[in-house]
Amino acid sequence: MESLALHNFHLDDGEEVDRVIQFLEPSGIWSKWPIERPTKETNAIFIPVKIPDAGLEEWEVREQKLEKSLDLLRALDKRSIDAIKALSLSVAMRVHTIEFYLQLPDGFVSECGRLGLEICIFNLKAFDADRD
Repeated sequence: MESLALHNFHLDDGEEVDRVIQFLEPSGIWSKWPIERPTKETNAIFIPVKIPDAGLEEWEVREQKLEKSLDLLRALDKRSIDAIKALSLSVAMRVHTIEFYLQLPDGFVSECGRLGLEICIFNLKAFDADRD
């Protein structure tokens, strides 16, 4: 799995980003997950889910990232997500993968639903095939 992150998109770095980050701070996610500010390439805030992957098989990394993503989702408060959406911004749990099938852990979809998050599963193989 290439990437798994909470994704706030369609914004540029500046005051708007500061407001979004301010809404996320009460959840205490700073202590476990870095919040990556937008760049010219991304125009988005990412909260990546990372694990040490030394010595792990690819499927183990994928499974552990998905499980750890539940910790992030459970730490988030719906009021924070709603405040971000009130700024006319979208918020999604974004998964980049090369897998055709993706086994999501129990609770992943329901936690996204509780928060009102979109789920974006981006298949990198399909994207590469379209570019050929």
